[in-house]
Amino acid sequence: MLRRTGQCQWLETLDAESANLRAALDTLVRQGAADEALRLVTSLSWYWFLRGRLGEALRSLRAALAVPGEVAPGRRAAART
Repeated sequence: MLRRTGQCQWLETLDAESANLRAALDTLVRQGAADEALRLVTSLSWYWFLRGRLGEALRSLRAALAVPGEVAPGRRAAART
């Protein structure tokens, strides 16, 4: 939705939910849910880029990549590019 009409509204929604999204990622990392953590990080990457939150994006990506476990084929490699 961030690449369509209404982008500003979705950015505001994600801004309002950013603490919840961070908590969700922290929970996934703690639980060892590697695939889900990478999926969440890659889904949020465009949001972080648009908001200039590159440090948050990098920290989150590193945390997700550090989770051992099963990951959908290609997801880990795609997240590293």
